[in-house]
Amino acid sequence: MLTIQQHDSVQELEMMGISGYFIKPVRASRLFDSLMSACGTQGYSAFVPKESIREEANIQKQKPNHSVLKILLVEDHPVNQMVILSQLEILGYQPDCVDNGKDAIAKLSQQNYDIVLMDCQMPILDGYEATKELRRREGLRRHTVVIALTAHALPSDRDKCLAAGMDDYLSKPIEQEVLGAMIERWAKHIGRPKRTKKNPSYPKKLSPTTLAHSLDETPLDLERLNNISRGKVSFQQQFVQTFVENAQLGLEQMRLALPVNDFVTLEQQAHRIKGSSANAGVRGMPDVAAQLEHLAREKTLEGAMEQLEILERQLEQVKAFLKNELL
Repeated sequence: MLTIQQHDSVQELEMMGISGYFIKPVRASRLFDSLMSACGTQGYSAFVPKESIREEANIQKQKPNHSVLKILLVEDHPVNQMVILSQLEILGYQPDCVDNGKDAIAKLSQQNYDIVLMDCQMPILDGYEATKELRRREGLRRHTVVIALTAHALPSDRDKCLAAGMDDYLSKPIEQEVLGAMIERWAKHIGRPKRTKKNPSYPKKLSPTTLAHSLDETPLDLERLNNISRGKVSFQQQFVQTFVENAQLGLEQMRLALPVNDFVTLEQQAHRIKGSSANAGVRGMPDVAAQLEHLAREKTLEGAMEQLEILERQLEQVKAFLKNELL
């Protein structure tokens, strides 16, 4: 059983002949599932078996060569950038990244990309307008696959993505397996005419994280953190620090927006925190931010201060985790 700091080198575990490991804290339900798995019963497990240790130790040697597929990530939030870029690199891709639609259009004018992962809400030029401009410039001579990345999951939002000329849709938090499967699926169509009647396939929406967790519970999903970081503590430190800094700025802007009824700023910042906290695996925060975003969209402040204070307490938990467990 390891602390998160000790999970810095899986090669050492392999050399020691360890059969598997847990990352503390270990929940009773996951311990039970893992014991059942060790006894031969299938089921989810937080226990990493020896085979997985060996695979992770050799990940660089076994990484698939997908360098021929050119991918551009268009995402403005630093936390989301770190998550998705790490996931793409684990999948074997070497993506480029810009942080707004205007720079994306400029990048696409300089070179061709096979797939663009396009965030929808960005400053300067959002993903919808950037995709429309891309389609206008391409005309009939080329069709770059554009996959929308958004924290929304309503049918109307999907329709808006399709109307802008996007090909498919991923909702945050982005799961590595779903991302990889979608890229592989669309890679088969590159170089072929677009099938205008083809309906996009959407990932099944995951159940929202429950808000009923104790204050002393680990505020982060450690499994997700380890998957994103590939067990590198230095990445974990930088990643959580980046999340804290950006979330702190967002909460400060929301606290200033509340007294003056600035619903636009309130909605924008709540949306950003909803997406980044989901991608970072912060327990409970995406749901609270979503409620605050909904209040701002409906132009009502009833209960908004209470939701903001919950977000601030949740961020303090993440700060404490960063200080006590990672630094």
